[in-house]
Amino acid sequence: MNSHHAVTFPTPTPSSGKSNPRRLTASYVWAFFGAMVALIVAFLASPAQAQLDGSARLAQYARALTQAQAGNHDSALETYGDLASTLTGSASADVYAASAMSRRALGDLPGARSDAESASNLSTSPRYYALSGELAMEAGAFTDAELSYELALQADADYAPALSGLAELYNRLARYDMAARTLARLPNPTEDDLMRTLDLAERAGDTALATQVLDRLLVFRPYDSGLWLRKGQSLARQDDESARDAFARALALDSTNREA
Repeated sequence: MNSHHAVTFPTPTPSSGKSNPRRLTASYVWAFFGAMVALIVAFLASPAQAQLDGSARLAQYARALTQAQAGNHDSALETYGDLASTLTGSASADVYAASAMSRRALGDLPGARSDAESASNLSTSPRYYALSGELAMEAGAFTDAELSYELALQADADYAPALSGLAELYNRLARYDMAARTLARLPNPTEDDLMRTLDLAERAGDTALATQVLDRLLVFRPYDSGLWLRKGQSLARQDDESARDAFARALALDSTNREA
């Protein structure tokens, strides 16, 4: 019988799409717009001359965004560099984050990591640490990646990109138990997240966690014979007599299921 402690799950968010292995990158798309928001706030709160300067920076940043979105990252980087030298705090951090994404798109991973580190030095927002973690993992710097993800989670224990990234890091390191337990902490897991957690828990031999995940999934997919079969197998490994009921349910839903 597996001795792991029980994990309490938040209610999952239904999702019909397949899991996207690049979804962490998508979570940082909004970083391109963060600096613009900060600039708008500064613009509205500033006197006339400062507003003129702020308006110019807004136009400059908008141009850089357009260039990056069109794939003209070299030109965007020049603009980001000019902006970063004139901004401070979170606005500058967001520009560095956007610059990191453009450098990454150009294949300059060391430069991208350097910009992401600059962003995290300017702000304690978890998104910059998580970005640093993702880039470090991509570079194969797993120790640095783990530290960055942990810093992100110190800033926000429920920050989903950091939890997903750290789980993927543990998966790559074949630490499947840690990967499953980390992914199980997601505050609003989708069905895809739960399926991934289930796969990792089963791979780690964590039958208690696997059973909990299956219970959550079966709320949304009560007629999935495959899930009932997996629940029966998980319970059987724990010497739980209710495994018979799960196998019976799997067979009732799919009479061709020989494993049940």
